[in-house]
Amino acid sequence: PSSTAAEFFRRKQFSAELIHIDASHEYDDVLADLRWWYPHLSAGGVLLGDDYTLWAGVGRAVDAFAAERNLTVAFVAEQPVGRPADARRGRDAGRVFPTTAERCKTACKWVIRRPCA
Repeated sequence: PSSTAAEFFRRKQFSAELIHIDASHEYDDVLADLRWWYPHLSAGGVLLGDDYTLWAGVGRAVDAFAAERNLTVAFVAEQPVGRPADARRGRDAGRVFPTTAERCKTACKWVIRRPCA
C-alpha cells in the first residue's frame, strides 16, 4: 500500500517536489494517501492527481484535505476544455490549461501546492 512507501520516505527523511496520487478512488483511501504523502512534499512542491470529477470519493477527499490545511485546489486540463482529443497533437502537445472543477470531464488534473514558507 501507499502507506508502506510513505513510511519508507519518512524513515529515510526523503522529500519530493512532485507527488502524483493515483491509487484507490475511495474517499478514506484518498484522504489517507494525501495525509501520508503531504509531509514529504518539499516547500513549493506539488501534489497532483486525476479523477476528481469521475470518482466522487476523490473529489470529496481532495476538498476535505485542502480544507484541513487551508490549501487551495487548482485544476489544469491536459487539453483545452471543449477541444477534441486529437487537438493534443500539434501545437498543444505538452501544454497545460488552467480550468475549474466544473469544466473538467476526463482529462483534468487536480493540483495542490505546498506553500514555500
